[in-house]
Order: sequence, then structure tokens, then C-alpha cells
Amino acid sequence: MAATLTDGQRATLALLADALIPGGEGMPSATDAGVPSRWIDRALDSRPDLAATFAETLVAAGGDDPTAYLAQLETVDHPRLEAFQLLVVGAYFMSPRTRKVLGYPGQKQDPVTPGEADYYRPDELLADVRARGTVYRAVD
Repeated sequence: MAATLTDGQRATLALLADALIPGGEGMPSATDAGVPSRWIDRALDSRPDLAATFAETLVAAGGDDPTAYLAQLETVDHPRLEAFQLLVVGAYFMSPRTRKVLGYPGQKQDPVTPGEADYYRPDELLADVRARGTVYRAVD
């Protein structure tokens, strides 16, 4: 489980995330999608390897203008910006509100139809490849 964010970190995240994803054209902003309140926790649970960098990014932002801070990261510390963007954008697309606006219900498991596995017959599908034998292509 990822480290718990403080209220102050979540407030900083809300400002930075909304600078990154302001919303518009019917799409919610990052805050409207619940990124700082719920979905960032899920994203951090999915990528705990980025948690320390993410926390450092929030601390380093301080009270700076969010847009200016993100622009500064673009030139000064691009890997930190990429980690931040990955987590924020990932959290944004986890949000049911975002997915609803996009018309994407999420991944679904379709039930297997009885007898469907017999249709594929893996031995028959690969029969021509096996009959051809080993083939190598010279690499220049």
C-alpha cells in the first residue's frame, strides 16, 4: 500500500493536477475527476516505485505557481515530471467520471461460450508452421 498523503500534499496535488488537466470541452478537471481525493491513492498503489519521487515533487512545488512549476520541471527535471504525469494521468483515467464522459466502461470479461475453445484448435492453427520447419533469416 502506498504512503498516505497529507491534506497539504493533496491540496498541492490538486493545484498541480488541475494545471496539468484543467478540464473543458465536457471533460472534468483532475480535481473534478477525484484525482487528489481517491484515485491518486490507487495509482500510487499500482506504482509504489514512483511514490518517493511523487512525494518529493509535491514538496518541491511549495507555494509556486503550478503552471510555472510544471514548466520548470519540463526543462530542469524531466524524469520527475514524467513520473508525476504518469501517476496523475493514470489516476484521471481510473475515475469513473472520466471514463463515463469518454464512453469507456473499463475492461470487461466476456464469458466463454461453451465449445468456443474447441473452435481454435491450437494444433491445427500451427500445423502449417510446424510443417514448414525451422526457418532462419540472415541478419545483415
